[in-house]
Amino acid sequence: MADQIGGARHRTRRVVEPRSPHGVIVPNGHQGCSNECTSDRRVAQGDPSGGAPTRHARVRRPRSPGRNSHVTAAIDPCLRRDLELGVGLWTTARHGAARLRDALDTAFRGRLLEEVASGPFTPATREVGEVRQEVEGFVLDPVRAGAYPLADRLRRELTERVQDAGAHLDGITSFDANQVHVQRYAPGSGGITPHLDGSRFRPLVAVFTVAGRARFTVHRERHGEPVHDWGIAPGDLVLLRGPGLGGVDDGRPFHAVSGALGDEPRYMVSIRRDAGAPIHRDRSA
Repeated sequence: MADQIGGARHRTRRVVEPRSPHGVIVPNGHQGCSNECTSDRRVAQGDPSGGAPTRHARVRRPRSPGRNSHVTAAIDPCLRRDLELGVGLWTTARHGAARLRDALDTAFRGRLLEEVASGPFTPATREVGEVRQEVEGFVLDPVRAGAYPLADRLRRELTERVQDAGAHLDGITSFDANQVHVQRYAPGSGGITPHLDGSRFRPLVAVFTVAGRARFTVHRERHGEPVHDWGIAPGDLVLLRGPGLGGVDDGRPFHAVSGALGDEPRYMVSIRRDAGAPIHRDRSA
């Protein structure tokens, strides 16, 4: 059976829906751009889906939070122990994106903010193809992680939690996060317009809001109306599908983020696996 979503033809097998109502439905979009939204030059021009068929593999219902968890115990965890990460991962694999409220432990979030707020922020390029962005940031890989131990601990804990909670999903075992991207959005800035994350970030991108508030929108096409418009608050987590998750060759959704709302800047920490980065064995876990 084939269905037409966002211009892309999908071949869908039987999917067992989860019982939890959490998560969102996001149609696919497949047209890339550059820098943090790096262009995938293989995408066909004029077709937001790239013209490439994708397929959905069978996806089983996620396990309950905490079942068979192998997360290393910590005095205070990075993530809430009752976080329904399995449901969020299922939704992301099936539909492209999901939002989870209050994902970060409150005490940990406060200390993480202190750690990253003084980082070596540099402004991003204002125009990248069709994308406009007003944001500062810096990137940590495992080699530089020693200077940011809390950010690195979040990377390691999320990796373990994702691989455990998402073991039922095609592609999730390849999520061995090797990069942390910290960004700061100023109040009143233009944020970043609809874009796709680079195709090298596989199979998942996890975006945590550490401080501040913003609007996060998801789109079928770059210039289309929002399919979802979320108010993002401190502690929230947005999951975005990357290539390979859930049996989808390239199901990256277009998304945009406003500048910080209110008088305080918004700090965001993205955790991802850069498939093009050199292999680095994590010796700190």
